[in-house]
Amino acid sequence: MHTGRNNWYRRVRHGLLVGATVSGLAGCVLAGPQAAAAPGSRVLPEQAGARVLAARTGTHDQRDAMQCRQGWRLSVPSIGVNAPVIKLGGPRSGDIAVPTFAQVWDVGWYRFGAVPGRPGDAVFLGHVDTYRGPAVFYHLYALHRGALIEANLGCGHVQRFYVRWVEEVSKNRFPSREVFGRTGRAKLWLITCGGQFDYATRHYLSNIIVYATK
Repeated sequence: MHTGRNNWYRRVRHGLLVGATVSGLAGCVLAGPQAAAAPGSRVLPEQAGARVLAARTGTHDQRDAMQCRQGWRLSVPSIGVNAPVIKLGGPRSGDIAVPTFAQVWDVGWYRFGAVPGRPGDAVFLGHVDTYRGPAVFYHLYALHRGALIEANLGCGHVQRFYVRWVEEVSKNRFPSREVFGRTGRAKLWLITCGGQFDYATRHYLSNIIVYATK
């Protein structure tokens, strides 16, 4: 775990992460590609197409999948997260949409990444807080190596991942190639805002990044 985690924890508790505007949150979730606030829609199994079928264990019956109307959920039991997943758009390069102010308790899945469980980088974004208080990834910094993350793809199809590391990373050092690069492994990333909050620009200066594998 990052050596500055305890210092960041103290800054959280002293209220420096409270008071962000929507634009501030949108501008800090990712450093590259850039982030932009845009509404997302619930992810249903059929919306991810054949990739979801291949990611599931057990049946590969497409008719079964089409009949499954349960949305995705992301669960991180050790920090109390059990949130609906929304689909985030944006071009393959350039701006990436992030959850809006009205969706601070949802987790966003970057649809141009991998479906959880398939080879590739499955990227999930979530807000840390707003001026009203904590949001879905408020306690993301507190995760430890080995913590369980479950991506529920609907109708009992669950992909389990385990945390390998947690880091606070300056925006100008965001590891874009690692998070969005090509890989033959099934990887999962959780990303939120962190570090100090710049009241002049209404942006956080860092990201909290969680890396997990199966």
